[in-house]
Amino acid sequence: MIYYIIEAFFVILTFFLPGYFLPRLEDPNDFLNSPLHLSIYLTLSLLQIIFMIFILHRNKSIPLKDFGWVKPRVKDILQALLFIVGLYALYYLLMLVISMLPQMIQETMISGFRWKLENLVMIPFIFIFCLITGYREELLFRSYIITRCSQFSIPVPYAIIISVFSFGVLHLYEGISGILFAFFSGIYLSLIFVAKKNLHIIAVSHGIFNFTALLLSYYGIE
Repeated sequence: MIYYIIEAFFVILTFFLPGYFLPRLEDPNDFLNSPLHLSIYLTLSLLQIIFMIFILHRNKSIPLKDFGWVKPRVKDILQALLFIVGLYALYYLLMLVISMLPQMIQETMISGFRWKLENLVMIPFIFIFCLITGYREELLFRSYIITRCSQFSIPVPYAIIISVFSFGVLHLYEGISGILFAFFSGIYLSLIFVAKKNLHIIAVSHGIFNFTALLLSYYGIE
């Protein structure tokens, strides 16, 4: 048990600590429009992913394939694209419900920070950024948390709750609507992971959803 507590500590530390080394910007959206800042982020994120996989690989009690780290296939990409439709359905359903609320409540719920792409020249960087972010977050919040919980006989519904709660905390800066979407999308992606045991499907879905959302933000579409 002590080993797994130490392991969880290092996995979480690996995920959150590098962010403190990124240069601070007055407007966080400037991050998306700076090749230098994106390059630093991508380098740190790749190192995080490699280190987390190394930690999981060292423990032979569960093979990497049980964490969803399997050989990627073409049909994984096709399934990922299909599941993106579900993410957008969840998002616009949530926005529809919010739009039915009184104006004051609407303003409160959508008052969080929103990422916005301002330079189309950055699209190649943004695509890689979103894809790596998808793998980085899904590796921790779905692959690691749900699989380790299952190893300790924690029922899947409770494992999903732990995963979703952790994922929601990561999105506190996006305000109430962002937290709610993180909650519902977290449940959706968790169920896909439990059913498919394939990290690539949910990571690519997550990454491409973020990428298309940023593209839409350039044209003022939310």
